[in-house]
Amino acid sequence: MQERFHFGVVKPLPYFYLVTTVLGVLFMFISPDSPRSMLEELLFWLSQTLIPLSIILIVHLLLANLTWFNQLPNIWKLSVSGLAGIILYLPVALWLDAIFDMESIDVQSIYFARELIEEFAAVGPPILIGWLAMNAPWLLGYRFEQQPPTITPASAQSHETTPASNIVGDNASELHPDYLSVFPDNLNDVVCLKAELHYLQITTIDTQSLELFNLKDAVNYLSSVEGISPHRSWWVNRNYIERYVQVGRQGKLIIQGNLEVPVSRRKIVETKSQLKLWGIPHKKTNNERSKDAPS
Repeated sequence: MQERFHFGVVKPLPYFYLVTTVLGVLFMFISPDSPRSMLEELLFWLSQTLIPLSIILIVHLLLANLTWFNQLPNIWKLSVSGLAGIILYLPVALWLDAIFDMESIDVQSIYFARELIEEFAAVGPPILIGWLAMNAPWLLGYRFEQQPPTITPASAQSHETTPASNIVGDNASELHPDYLSVFPDNLNDVVCLKAELHYLQITTIDTQSLELFNLKDAVNYLSSVEGISPHRSWWVNRNYIERYVQVGRQGKLIIQGNLEVPVSRRKIVETKSQLKLWGIPHKKTNNERSKDAPS
């Protein structure tokens, strides 16, 4: 399934927290009568939804640094990070129950382990189901796209471009069997990549979409395309870089369509050196104002 919806790229962080906040409010209204005030009940349910989500997101991003984790199918990645996050959340859940219900917890008691197990049985399934449900559109192959700014294909540009074959990096098919459905047939049509939590924003000459994909793996697939990673969250195709701009101590790349890509401070020297080898101009200014990059 590869359904496409052309109403814009979903921003993962606002999306997850908006959905989770709505769920917290719904739980407040459908939960059994409680002696807590409405404000206390709202705070209780928001903490019971927003805190586990935050823990799961952090766990998922940390696990994404492990090779074995990245080799799992997406559904298993989400399940593993979800279960690990839930386990880490259990003591917090008991602590929240104790605070809002004004009870005490004896962590040295033999009953504490039983309480953790009971808490896991109570909160584990709904949290895991909610986590998988929020990621379900991408797991099912739906794509949310928008039209990027006008960008000239590298093959049609007047200046010298670096050709790219359609050969992807070593072991690419093992890491992500569906990569052909994510990237265009001509890999040189990929303009830039941006990591968004455990998603990847892919900008091509035709579309801008959000994929359930890892930046490191994506760069490996694009190994036949000459590009640069000016920031840990970005990769840019050399053929679409127009110039480097430095404003004070901050650097950025201006790419076609007047899009901006930040350059991290620790990569400024490396980036400037590489751009110099490519013959890409460098401009230094103290008060340049330009359009923000899509994020």
